[in-house]
Amino acid sequence: MMDDTTYAVKRSTEKFRGEMDRKKKLVEVEKHEKLPYHPNCLRFDRAWEERHRLYIQMELCLMTLAEYADLYGRLDEKVAIKFMIDLTKGLKHLQTYRLCHFD
Repeated sequence: MMDDTTYAVKRSTEKFRGEMDRKKKLVEVEKHEKLPYHPNCLRFDRAWEERHRLYIQMELCLMTLAEYADLYGRLDEKVAIKFMIDLTKGLKHLQTYRLCHFD
């Protein structure tokens, strides 16, 4: 399905190391497909296999933290704390649904 949305696509750095590794990664994809929406987590769109690698298509962030700092200058303590709270909420949501985040 094609649309006008811009997505982020993550490609696994390693090829599948065998059928067990492939199945393990596909189980993680299934968990992401079932993960309920949370405002502090990027939305999963879809995943596929190509040339023995896993590709995951996700919502694209508006900007990185570095881009934010370049645009708005040094982060003051209140903004930094808000970012940390949002990050913690997102990680807690992933943990609740038994997902790990390795980035």
